[in-house]
Amino acid sequence: GLATPAAAAAAAAEDSIMPSAAPDGAVAQEGCEEGAPAPLENQQPQAEQQQRQEPKPYQKPKQQQQQQQQGKQSKAKSATPRMVKLEDLEDADGTLFEGVYDNEEQLVNKLMATLQGLSHKQQRLYGIWDGTADGGKRAFIEQWRQRHAERRAMAAAMADPARDPKDRMPLRTSYILKWRKVLFSCPNCWLLPGLCVCGRMRRFTPQRTKVVVHAHHAEWGSASNSGSLLPTSLEGAEILLYGHPEHDQRLRAMLDDPTRTTALLWPGSDSLLPEQLAQLAAERTGGRLTVVALDATWSNARRMQGWFPKGTLTVKLPPESTLKENKLSLLRPVRKYRGDLESGRVSTVEAVASLLYDLEGDEAMYRGLLENLKIKVDACRLQKNRSMVYDTHTPEEPSARRRWKKKQGLAEGQEEEGAAAVDGGVEDGVASQTYDGASDDGEVAEGSR
Repeated sequence: GLATPAAAAAAAAEDSIMPSAAPDGAVAQEGCEEGAPAPLENQQPQAEQQQRQEPKPYQKPKQQQQQQQQGKQSKAKSATPRMVKLEDLEDADGTLFEGVYDNEEQLVNKLMATLQGLSHKQQRLYGIWDGTADGGKRAFIEQWRQRHAERRAMAAAMADPARDPKDRMPLRTSYILKWRKVLFSCPNCWLLPGLCVCGRMRRFTPQRTKVVVHAHHAEWGSASNSGSLLPTSLEGAEILLYGHPEHDQRLRAMLDDPTRTTALLWPGSDSLLPEQLAQLAAERTGGRLTVVALDATWSNARRMQGWFPKGTLTVKLPPESTLKENKLSLLRPVRKYRGDLESGRVSTVEAVASLLYDLEGDEAMYRGLLENLKIKVDACRLQKNRSMVYDTHTPEEPSARRRWKKKQGLAEGQEEEGAAAVDGGVEDGVASQTYDGASDDGEVAEGSR
């Protein structure tokens, strides 16, 4: 009979699986020994199989390799000599400065193009507006060239292998003391001339305490620095640059002054409390005190603390300091502080204000110093194109030039519309008559509108 499709499919499957039997009943194939299993048709030699099994190293696609190679070539073509940072000069050798200043003309042209885009308000902010078209800008360029030349001389002197390494710090600090960080910045508050806050600082006179700020060169000239406010806010206060020969000599003379008791503001385990220091000063020098406050980051302040001779008195803020009322530093909006005031990360002005309050007991002076700090923080944020935090500055009114242009545009637009309406009424008298006539009928007039 006829086989069903299912049976035919099963038989075909068995034929494909089972090998054909030889006449003697053994599985045989040409080239094989009797009784040996037949090799598979796609079986490869053993050496070739091992070679294929060995893992090959990873190779990037050709397209990715080409893109990387093109990127390196473009970087090499567009690379220009860079300005050497002051932090790089300490470990510099003679070859580091080759070609560093070859692109001075290119930098000047780029700087001049940037200045051309400044508005009059921005020029006044930088202090380069003198009422002429390019006078202030050219003065800015000349100052920049002079600073550039002195920076080049300093870099060459520091790279000289014959120079004593001890002379590197005086070279650096002399340059920073003169030029600071921003051209034309105020020499007192270190802000741009258009945002100078020196005239807005409230000034106080401590009765027995003199404050000296010992600033690190990385802080000198920084707009967000708070220690620069103290000489402007306190009578008799000074700010000295760490590492500058004349300033270091001045500070040593203060430490050796027998008429005053000098102490370093430092949170050490053996530091005196304010009342203990006041009592010691009353016994030694009739209560006259000199407090030295370090103005630096925590890591730099540790190195600066080692500059002072052994036996120097230190004073620390008490645990119940008045700074406890503020959970965060007032300088935090312009600085990156980690932790709160309990961890000791406070600005120089806040620490000095709290210490003077414990030594002098003048709350008005304490509040005034903090208000001065808020004024500078807002000015610093405005200089960085950010919004104010403490609203201590009166916002400037928008420029009248833009409003005048807008009014002019509206007036011109209205004149053009009026002229067009007159022209349309004269030329198209039929349409005008139709509208006027239709206005007598309420329904037609409403539809016309």
